[in-house]
Amino acid sequence: MKVTLKRLKELRAHLIKEERILASRITVDVLRDLKKRKLCYFHIKKKQIVGFVALWPTVEDHWYELGTMWVHPEFRQLGLSGVIFERVSKLVPEGASTFLITKSRKVAHVARKAKWDKAPLWEKSGNWLSLCRPKGRRDDETSRKFSLGSELFYLISPHH
Repeated sequence: MKVTLKRLKELRAHLIKEERILASRITVDVLRDLKKRKLCYFHIKKKQIVGFVALWPTVEDHWYELGTMWVHPEFRQLGLSGVIFERVSKLVPEGASTFLITKSRKVAHVARKAKWDKAPLWEKSGNWLSLCRPKGRRDDETSRKFSLGSELFYLISPHH
């Protein structure tokens, strides 16, 4: 199935409802651009997008943030997150490294299962923005989503 404009709009509608996703960076144009640049993966079942994940460019050309990992509520608990994680890992540009920061124990578990390492330097410094600040993400928005009181998991891809 081709990922059409209609499907991208439907996906965006789902993504912006999720509490743990930075909704302000999700637009149809951005999704279209990620698709064009082969920096995202759409998991399709029953002619609908039921899973999504993206590699977000950062201010450092050789770093990408693995983010916006999502599975449709009706398809959760079926092991799709592992499949989605594996697929997006294959999209990382040659010579690049990938990181993720998440509040989700499930996402952290999937990453650890894929041999991603904890990033203790980032945990201790609390200043990951200076290392690989994602392009287009405002620091104040990030601070609200990932408040200091939250339990965060910082992970780095195996080939960093």
